[in-house]
Amino acid sequence: MARYFFKVILKRRNFFMKLRRTFLLLLAAVIALTAAGCGQDSAGTQNSGDDEKVAIVDGKAIYRQEFDAQMEQIKASYQQQGQDLEAEDNKEALENIEQQVLDEMINNAVLLQQAQKAGVNAPKQEVESQLEAIKSQYDENQFKQILEANNLSEDGLKKEISDQLMINNYMQTEIEEEQLAVSEDEVRDSYDQVINQQPEGEKPDFEEVKPQIKGLLRQEKMQEAKTELLKGLKENMEIKVLL
Repeated sequence: MARYFFKVILKRRNFFMKLRRTFLLLLAAVIALTAAGCGQDSAGTQNSGDDEKVAIVDGKAIYRQEFDAQMEQIKASYQQQGQDLEAEDNKEALENIEQQVLDEMINNAVLLQQAQKAGVNAPKQEVESQLEAIKSQYDENQFKQILEANNLSEDGLKKEISDQLMINNYMQTEIEEEQLAVSEDEVRDSYDQVINQQPEGEKPDFEEVKPQIKGLLRQEKMQEAKTELLKGLKENMEIKVLL
């Protein structure tokens, strides 16, 4: 019952959050990690040899190959659900998703650069712990196949983990805990809004689903705080979109 209610709440979230969740779940299934999405090394040079850029963030490029790889993963995820994003009647949806993916890659590039400037790091022990947690989900051959399918080496995956941890750690220093606080009234209001739409026999007890609702509301507040943080950071950065 709680799972059903949880799904109902998820459906209420806006398109961007739905896209981000789909994207995160897809990457979790592939490499259990949200890619930082910069497609570059620390000097801003491209890793793949294909030098077509889709954006430049303060002099550092985001490359077409990385963008295309993420789009292919998303298309495959939709395909598994019986939806063909390449179909003519999905043209507008595909364009919207491409824009959302590029925006997210730019946002990650902005946050990673700021984390580096602020001297934020990812502890080696934590990176290794995350890597081992990922590897533990597969046998050795499966893990190698997943890396190959995503054009990643184990060192490359460690770099992605490190970058994402740096972003997370930086955001923790910039976003106050008070911004993420969720009150009992907020949880109750969200519960009431959704529960009133459900058939009588499908209404779980408030206490049963309270932790899930609180977690979702906290995620929404985190996204709002992140959006506000990025807005301020971008005002002092030069960003060129080339796609």
